[in-house]
Amino acid sequence: MKKFFLALLGLVLLAAFGGTLYFLWVKSQAKPVVYKTESPFIATIVHKAVATGSVVPRKEVEIKPQVSGIVEELYVEAGEKVKKDDLLAKVT
Repeated sequence: MKKFFLALLGLVLLAAFGGTLYFLWVKSQAKPVVYKTESPFIATIVHKAVATGSVVPRKEVEIKPQVSGIVEELYVEAGEKVKKDDLLAKVT
């Protein structure tokens, strides 16, 4: 009876060892790589970007009047380009 259990234990250990070797061998085999292919076609490429942010000027000038008074009329709009000696507003 003791020989039977030893033989059974040996078979179980041998089967476990063999199963482990088989599992490791199957796991180590490289699986074939499958690539998805597309047919070429002609199309128009549109480059487009959407972004959020704020616009900051490179140079900003603060205008201070040399006289005091009430502004009656403005001759330019905010952001408009002006040259030296251009009238900006009428002050009384």
